[in-house]
Amino acid sequence: MLNPGSSKWLSKYFELVESKEISLSIDKPKNIRQLDFVHSKLFHSGVSFGYPISFLFTPQENTVSWTISEKLKVLLLESLIFIYLQKNKSFSPEQFERSLLDFYAQYQESKSASVFKFFVHDSNRSKLEKVLNKRVYVEKSLTNLLWVNYLNNSLVYLDILGYKLFLEKQESTPQTYVNYVHTVMRLIVAASQSDGTIEPTEKTLFDVFLASSNLNTKEKQYYTDLLRNNSEKINVADIIKVREAEPLFHRFLLDVALLLVYSDLHAMEDEVSFLNELCKYLNLSPAHLRQSMVLVESFVLQNNHKISFLRESTSYDRLYESFAKKWVKILGRNRKKLAQELSQNKELILLVNKSLTEELTNEEKDKVKNQFKDIIRTMPALAIFMLPGGALLLPIILKIIPDLVPTAFRSNELRQRKKR
Repeated sequence: MLNPGSSKWLSKYFELVESKEISLSIDKPKNIRQLDFVHSKLFHSGVSFGYPISFLFTPQENTVSWTISEKLKVLLLESLIFIYLQKNKSFSPEQFERSLLDFYAQYQESKSASVFKFFVHDSNRSKLEKVLNKRVYVEKSLTNLLWVNYLNNSLVYLDILGYKLFLEKQESTPQTYVNYVHTVMRLIVAASQSDGTIEPTEKTLFDVFLASSNLNTKEKQYYTDLLRNNSEKINVADIIKVREAEPLFHRFLLDVALLLVYSDLHAMEDEVSFLNELCKYLNLSPAHLRQSMVLVESFVLQNNHKISFLRESTSYDRLYESFAKKWVKILGRNRKKLAQELSQNKELILLVNKSLTEELTNEEKDKVKNQFKDIIRTMPALAIFMLPGGALLLPIILKIIPDLVPTAFRSNELRQRKKR
């Protein structure tokens, strides 16, 4: 049994990998771009916002007793392994350790990344354990601790981006990390100010990201003053100094902006305008914006019981209604094709009808997921369901389909009555 709260947990993890109790195999669906696959897979794990939702390799049932920090530590390790495997087809624990230590060693002398300090006499594996421990830790020095237990180190995703850059170009300097941090903080300020009002949840998010930034006192005060001075808004062009940055970093910036926008449960006209301008500047298409909106909204909906600003049912219902309307519109464009495909799949119709009145078994859920995926392969607008985590949207879609394409369901119902 793996215990990430004890020493030598990393050795135990690699032992479980070697014994095949933890499988490092992840299949990428065909017809999905590599960047979309990596972004979606990491996003649905929760590591993008520093909250462990699911693991990339470790079986979920073995992690029930772990603390959030322990889960995030293992998720960070698995995310780094996942990035390593995108570059290397096979996995060697020793080579992975060396490359990761070489990556983190660059930050050893950086004041803005002082958490990367090593202990000279430790073994490589022991050094790596201590580095990962430090990376998930956030000093709880905030006046408002509301979100600290939720996000931990909300910028731990920057380690993953930096490591990806290091593997591809053999360079990811401390200055790159610092630039990433400052870019994220400017974005958070700009997104919070986009509708002219700083909501309490936006201020709390700002505090947590600032605590995770590892900036010095003077730099933190600069961004605090910048947020307060709402009369001087940051332009999109001022957020990112170098537009040719890592494409995955651009996706991350859009995800963070959307999290800020949806922190007050709805997107105002000014905020939508800001998002469109941001996408245009980052060379992200409207399709990327729609995809990220679905990801962030589903993230908030699925974790509403853990997120303070969604604990009231009225707030949840409001966001759920907005999310459902969006999918009614998307599915509506494919109504005829969807009805035709559904009418040819009697078992799927029966299971969808059943899901509206009672909980499906795990076997039935797998059937729905697999059969629905077969249908949407012919509909490009629904390609997001093919991405990792896309099946998490199914409960909403199943509720929409019977009202949207009732013909297929009624005809099947008539056939069932005749049989009776």
